[in-house]
Amino acid sequence: MSNIQYSVGRASYAQKVPLWSNATGEMASFTTTFSFRITPDNLSLLYTGDGMAFFLGHFPSVIPRESDGGSLGLLPASTNGTGDTRIVAVEFDTYPNTLGGSSYYTDINGNHIGIDINSLNSTASTDTTTWPGKNLTSPNVMKTATVRYHNDSKMLAVDLVIGDALYQVNATVDLSRYLPEEVAIGFSAATGMYAELHQILSWSFNSTLQLESKKEAPPLPIPASSSNKHKKLVPILLSSLIPLLLLLVCAAVVLGWRRQKKRRANEYSSSDSEEPSVDRAGLERGG
Repeated sequence: MSNIQYSVGRASYAQKVPLWSNATGEMASFTTTFSFRITPDNLSLLYTGDGMAFFLGHFPSVIPRESDGGSLGLLPASTNGTGDTRIVAVEFDTYPNTLGGSSYYTDINGNHIGIDINSLNSTASTDTTTWPGKNLTSPNVMKTATVRYHNDSKMLAVDLVIGDALYQVNATVDLSRYLPEEVAIGFSAATGMYAELHQILSWSFNSTLQLESKKEAPPLPIPASSSNKHKKLVPILLSSLIPLLLLLVCAAVVLGWRRQKKRRANEYSSSDSEEPSVDRAGLERGG
């Protein structure tokens, strides 16, 4: 890794995801599970940073200005989410941004998970260093997070499993008050003076509120090439000519049979008329 200090990035689902419906009053329940890895740029340093987050926000997803470092690509450090910048996120924070007397953040420490509601100051957070060697930046340990939202209780609950360690955080939040009906979902991450690599290894998302099926227009016919036209013309001509040929053959057979029958009839009548003349000739000679 090199030149990744003061970097910021996002990766999000390409389509809108329905969260709630103003017309029906229906609210989604959803579950998302993802595995990830956070690799410090320099293991010899006391600190790394700054972390990553799973978010729900305005569609399409846009990286805010000045959102590197402790802003985790979610919001500018000095502002709250409003309008198109509204956002609800689960943060996986790896740097204590209260160092240096910063008044923008209220991080509990440099390794924690938290729930953010239109603010970088978490509504709820949990220390992820209570299990030795099993924290957000521990190497060679799988990290899997499950985020659930229940539409009846309005509970947003997070389970983070690091090896055999379980960390949990939850908060009650009515998402329809803070987010639009359709949202972008995805991940954001940022670095500051200290740096690290953020990787999403797997991700699934399931919701009770589905997009309405949209009828797609039928595809336009593809113009046939000249060779294809010729290929299509052959069976068309054959299907038309074969019955005609059969009809002509049948007509020829019937005509030939009639001619043969007429010829035989003429021969028969000729033989009948010739016999009396022969007899008469014999009689004349006999007389």
